[in-house]
Amino acid sequence: ILIFSISLANNLEQSTDMQITAEIIKPLVVNSSDMNFGTIVAGSKNNIASAPLTISYDSSERIVITVDSQTKTSNGINLVNKDGDLLPVKLSSIGDYPVPNIHWFGGEHTSFVSHNGKLNLKFQGTIDTNLNQKSGLYSGNVTFKVRYN
Repeated sequence: ILIFSISLANNLEQSTDMQITAEIIKPLVVNSSDMNFGTIVAGSKNNIASAPLTISYDSSERIVITVDSQTKTSNGINLVNKDGDLLPVKLSSIGDYPVPNIHWFGGEHTSFVSHNGKLNLKFQGTIDTNLNQKSGLYSGNVTFKVRYN
């Protein structure tokens, strides 16, 4: 019995070391301005406005951009007036990272790396109206979500 109790006492305590590390990266900063087309005459074509989007981030990390809108279409968004009438806007990006063929809505875009920690995008909107377009103020919203990948 004595041999058993000594053997049991030797196995009651064991240890291991765990290394703990943390890497701090700078926080994401996302800024945009409003896109304003001003006054448009019904029946006019190729009305263009643009607005910048600037993302500051840790250049050693990849970022993911998601674009969404409650009134999204296949190539932009619909602006809506107080009566619920729609006015389509085609959206594309121009500038530091022009992506004319990318569909900004309906997915994540993860190919943004480096750019020295700052990505300057400019979104361009184009509105074509017909003669029957109802008068009034039309508006809409686009949400840009950016996160580290």
